[in-house]
Amino acid sequence: MFFSRPREPKATASDASKTLFDASAGIRCRVVALTGCQGTCHRLREMGFCENAQVTKISKGGSTVCTVCGSRVALSRKLAMSIVVE
Repeated sequence: MFFSRPREPKATASDASKTLFDASAGIRCRVVALTGCQGTCHRLREMGFCENAQVTKISKGGSTVCTVCGSRVALSRKLAMSIVVE
């Protein structure tokens, strides 16, 4: 007799990807990936938003204020939406 386990639903891209802009204020998250053009990704990495970096989101609004690598940084909505976090 053969028993199979029920399959777990696969995570879709929308389930797994949450941007820094979508995250709630006051939480700490980890950078998973950077999206956008090569120049933008390069500049974000120079600012400390590299993969596996710990980011604490301070406020949400017209600009996203967060701390990364001990520095407080304000990002535009477009830049905050190009940082995928978990």
